[in-house]
Amino acid sequence: MDESDLFPGFDRPEDRRQEDGKKKRTRARTRAPRTTNAPAPVPTTPECVAAANVTAASTTPASATAGAAIAPARLLTHTDLSAPTLDHLTECPALAETASAVVERCLAEQRRFPHTLLVGPADSSKRLIAEAIAADLAVPFHTVEMLHINGPDALDAALRGIPAGAVVLVSGVDTVTPNALADLARAATSRESVRDTTFRDLMREVEGEAWKKASRPRTPRGYQDFTVVMTSRTHVPSDSPLHRWVQLQFFTQRSARTEAMRMHRAFRRAGFPIELDPLCELARFAVTFKVRTLQAVNAVLLSGRGRLDPAALESLFEHAMDPEQVRKMRRFLRKAAA
Repeated sequence: MDESDLFPGFDRPEDRRQEDGKKKRTRARTRAPRTTNAPAPVPTTPECVAAANVTAASTTPASATAGAAIAPARLLTHTDLSAPTLDHLTECPALAETASAVVERCLAEQRRFPHTLLVGPADSSKRLIAEAIAADLAVPFHTVEMLHINGPDALDAALRGIPAGAVVLVSGVDTVTPNALADLARAATSRESVRDTTFRDLMREVEGEAWKKASRPRTPRGYQDFTVVMTSRTHVPSDSPLHRWVQLQFFTQRSARTEAMRMHRAFRRAGFPIELDPLCELARFAVTFKVRTLQAVNAVLLSGRGRLDPAALESLFEHAMDPEQVRKMRRFLRKAAA
């Protein structure tokens, strides 16, 4: 795809000034009353003609338009991207193989899955991995958004009632305070209530000072023994005290290959035929300009076009492209042309 002329003037404000030599038209103060039977004015300027053509095309029945797009019955959601099991997680086969071995060992020993941390950018299948682990273990799957947790009471309400052995996806841990992360570690490791815990309590547990641990009264367990799968978009050091209780850590990535596999799964579930070359081009375009997977798939489904050329991609995702990525691409093209 030739991206040298991608959205000319994208980073410059639109110039709405009148051209030289033309005067600005003013609207008359008094106008004659318009009658309902009067014919519509005939467009004369190029702008009016273009607007009239767009209106006429939008009011034309679908049966009268050749190759008209057929809108899908519904828009796809995250459930349409999920893999039934770890074996179906083709976008990250090495991770799926390692997780499958751990699942088999947990089933043989009849214990829960280890606490896990998944680090990777957006749309890198972190949620799909947690769902596939829960599906292979045949245990319930729950989600906790840390962005909605504003204190120990909210975290206690979110964790209470989760059954034993369940897989709990905790997202947004890279945006919370150390105290909130300490409360989560306290609930996951010792299963004690987080209502009266502090960051200092976690430090006592991590450092392992017996005299301090013995001097602190023990509270009754308030939660079941479930598995926490945390997701983060930023790098987390493995030796961080706040993540030392995590037993497994995986790194995910978003590339054109992984994105093509995710999109192929979604298009197949939607029953939408799309060829391999347009699918790869769409995946590369979405990764380059940081277009979300669901937004890209739903836009193609709404357009109804199985064949996508570069011009169609530019017009289809003009509103969803990251402006910073567009500027980076232009700078790269200018340096390559120099």
